[in-house]
Amino acid sequence: LRTYCSPLNYLLYTKNLINSPLCTCGLIENTDHYLFICSSYTEQRDIMLQKIRELNIQPTVNTLLFGDPLLSIEINTSLFLIVQDYIIASKRFK
Repeated sequence: LRTYCSPLNYLLYTKNLINSPLCTCGLIENTDHYLFICSSYTEQRDIMLQKIRELNIQPTVNTLLFGDPLLSIEINTSLFLIVQDYIIASKRFK
């Protein structure tokens, strides 16, 4: 996700590797869609966002993927692990 080399359909489509950028839910499957919108991962996302809210962080794609230099190393590490748990729980990249 960080290097734009994930198997999300939009990224594969822009590299002419698949015929459609659409997710199984019918919307364009990009990083924002995967992290914040897709109905296929609502339960996993709710868990992730609840944990992020407990850290008092406003989640954005950049913050979720790269952390925030204004946050402590401990908070950034927690954020990284929360997102990692979401990715694993979603089973999108199996």
